[in-house]
Amino acid sequence: KHETSEARTNRAQYLSHLAQDCAEFECYYNPEIKLGAMIDLEIPLKANDEQEKGEQFFNGKCLVAAIRTKYRIDKRPFCTQVVRVVKASPKRGGGKSA
Repeated sequence: KHETSEARTNRAQYLSHLAQDCAEFECYYNPEIKLGAMIDLEIPLKANDEQEKGEQFFNGKCLVAAIRTKYRIDKRPFCTQVVRVVKASPKRGGGKSA
């Protein structure tokens, strides 16, 4: 018995889940950030926000899914990275270990 249609449905749901748990940010160029690495992301509070712990959903472990390097000759910093990450855990706070 083949369950191809069920596998396709599960794959589509999983890819949709991954697409919703993505974030992209620009930072200074850091050669230590590698594609496929797990990084610990910590987004600080906004100045006018009343949350005590900072950003709740994306703080914690994330998988680096894509890196794009931007070079600029006319502006500082001369080199930055645009990093796309996927949330490693569906739990709030990333399931961060102590």
